[in-house]
Amino acid sequence: MCGVSTDITERKRMESKIGEQKELLDCILNNIDANVYMKDTLRKFRYVNSKAAELLGHEAEEIIGKTDTEVLSQEIADHFWQSDKKVFDSNQNILAQNLCSALQAKNVIIGQSKSPSNWKMATRP
Repeated sequence: MCGVSTDITERKRMESKIGEQKELLDCILNNIDANVYMKDTLRKFRYVNSKAAELLGHEAEEIIGKTDTEVLSQEIADHFWQSDKKVFDSNQNILAQNLCSALQAKNVIIGQSKSPSNWKMATRP
């Protein structure tokens, strides 16, 4: 028999700290009066807060990791992707305003401020 052991104390400490930071960020973002989400260049949702999830009609855990076309109709997803793509292509902030009557059967005017992210996971599947 051959065995190898490694001290993983520091890794476990960092995992715990990351978990605490995620809880703190979720607490803040879930309690602001805004729909917050992050999507990557593959149109996958990487993050949604609870308010955005409610507007999209699903739990956040059901949305994260799915593409916009898996969560929204093709027509609505493509409509929002037009401004998302402008942000990715230009690497500039944009302001957009959309009337969206198909989200949760509500007539909602959505004002959006979209910003590019240099997040390292932005293009991974």
